[in-house]
Amino acid sequence: MDDREFEELTKAIADGQPRRRIVKILGVGVLSGLTGLFGSRGDTDARKHKAKAEGKHKAKAQGKHKAKAQGKHKAKAQGVVATTTTKATTTTTKATTTTTKATTTTTKATTTTKATTTTKRPPPPTTTTPPFCGHSTGPNGGCKGACTSAGFTGNQCNPICGNGQFRGACPVGQGGGNPCCNAGYCNPNNFVAGSNGNPVYVGPTSGCP
Repeated sequence: MDDREFEELTKAIADGQPRRRIVKILGVGVLSGLTGLFGSRGDTDARKHKAKAEGKHKAKAQGKHKAKAQGKHKAKAQGVVATTTTKATTTTTKATTTTTKATTTTTKATTTTKATTTTKRPPPPTTTTPPFCGHSTGPNGGCKGACTSAGFTGNQCNPICGNGQFRGACPVGQGGGNPCCNAGYCNPNNFVAGSNGNPVYVGPTSGCP
C-alpha cells in the first residue's frame, strides 16, 4: 500500500464511514492486513477524527438551536402588543393676585388772606387865613407893589388897585390899610399885559364885587 492509499484509508476510518466504503476502497484482504498491522494506531486516529467530527456536529447543532431560540424570542417579542403609558398632564393654574394701591389724595387747604386796605380819610381842609393884602401893604408891597413888580407903572396899576379916581379892588379911604377884596391881588403872577399894553388881573376874584 502506498502513502496515498494509507491516508485515504485513515481518513475513511476517522470519518466513521461504513465498512463497505472502506472495503470498496481497499478490498477485504487489504483491510484485514491493515487492521492487524496498524492496530492501536488506527484506533487512536479514528477516535480523534471521530471526536473532532462529533465536536463539529455538536457545535453546528448548538448553533442551529441557538439561532432557532433567538428567532422564537424575537418573534415572541415582536408579537407582544406594545403598551403605551400615557401620563396624565397636570395643569397648574396660578391664582392671579391683583394688588390695588389705594390712591391717597392730599388736599392742601388754601388760605387766602385778603389784604386789608385801610383808607385813611384825609384830614379836613385846614382853613388858612391868607396874609393881609391891602392897597399898598401886605406881601410884595400890597396890590400896588405886586402890579408894578409885574412890569407896569403905578398909573397903569391904579385902575386895578384903586386910588382917588378909581375904586379898584383895594379902594382907598376905607382905612385899615385899605384891604383888597382878594389876597390874589398881592401876587405879581396874576398881572399880565392886555392888548393895549395895560395890566390885566387874571387871579382869583372870590369876595370881590
